[in-house]
Amino acid sequence: MTPTPAPPPSAEPVPRRFMADPQWAANAAAPMGKLIGTDREPSAEQLQALARGLTSCDPVGAALADAIGERDVTFAQFRQALAEGVDAVPDAPRPLADFFAHVDATPDWVDQARLKLGAEVMRRGGVDTLDVFSAALLTGYRSSANTKLLTMTGGLSQRTLARNGETSTWVVECIRAGGMARTAQGWQLTVHVRLMHAIVNRRYAAQPDWDLEEHGLPINATDQAGNLGLLSTFWLLGIRLLGMPVSAREAAAVMHLWRYIGWLVGVEEQWLPHNEAEGRRVFYHISLTAPPPDKYSRELTQAFEASLGELSFPRFECFRRAWELRKVRSLSRLLVGKQGMKDIEMRRALPWYPLLRAPANFLRHGFLAQAPPIRRTLLSRGERQLDEVLRRYFKEEHPHVAPHSGP
Repeated sequence: MTPTPAPPPSAEPVPRRFMADPQWAANAAAPMGKLIGTDREPSAEQLQALARGLTSCDPVGAALADAIGERDVTFAQFRQALAEGVDAVPDAPRPLADFFAHVDATPDWVDQARLKLGAEVMRRGGVDTLDVFSAALLTGYRSSANTKLLTMTGGLSQRTLARNGETSTWVVECIRAGGMARTAQGWQLTVHVRLMHAIVNRRYAAQPDWDLEEHGLPINATDQAGNLGLLSTFWLLGIRLLGMPVSAREAAAVMHLWRYIGWLVGVEEQWLPHNEAEGRRVFYHISLTAPPPDKYSRELTQAFEASLGELSFPRFECFRRAWELRKVRSLSRLLVGKQGMKDIEMRRALPWYPLLRAPANFLRHGFLAQAPPIRRTLLSRGERQLDEVLRRYFKEEHPHVAPHSGP
């Protein structure tokens, strides 16, 4: 049996979801723990920081969300500042100016060459990149950390296909060539997401059916750090299991890319990993404190599976939809795990798809990719596949910065 850490002593109230079932969490986190080695267990101070993170949020985004809620800033002003810069907004209100002064001040540690390489590695993965992100989404459902909020907003239970497509669009725009430049859609979508998180926090934390003592803040610092781990650390593990070799230099670049995206979206700097080893440790520590699945975990999984029956394909649509469902289940068997699939009540499947996919990927991305022309061909192929996947969600068009109806 996997040992469980002791909950940290604290003078401040800790949301009840924190380490609600330490044995379940320890078992769920064990596969990641095995990849870390010695000195992997969190200290009392680290556990206390994770507990405090459940009741803390992004203060920069919160200040602007409050200003929009009080009608001191309009969303039209935000959109103009996002597209043209805050100096283009006549008499820009202070909360708006402060927000953009922060996000426009790129940290000194950002390395443009590493951002470029990290994005290229992820684009080269093509359809496998988004397949791993789908598995990451289902892994997130395994814990009830975010499930109640997702169900309350309706975004992943009532319009699952569109919301998953919007998330995929954000990821793809972030990893496009130059996607994290100030004028690019990746950068602008990320800043847009930051404000949306702050607005959701403000709206739902005040609702009578949101229990702060049970859940903490709807979108809190700890969960934000965990989501970042799914997009970076988990992706690296998943893409390798699908047979695509990723060197230490490439993995460091991917982590650097998501470190910047995480900073831009408001993740606290203490949980922005510098490298893959640190990312695994942070992800493991967060997993040890996560609450077990609930009814919403299963509801969201069922909605996700149902949404695959709404994907658009130019030919053989019924067959392709059935294939996607079986592929996701097979991939989940490897990446989410047998117990994980049981937790979210996903139908059991054998990992036949990864077993078929991995050898071909290793040949393409390992042996053949040593030749620069083939490497360039694989990158172009991956980029076409990413656009093809987005068309499955939105046919010929896919959204950029989503519209907003106000706080």
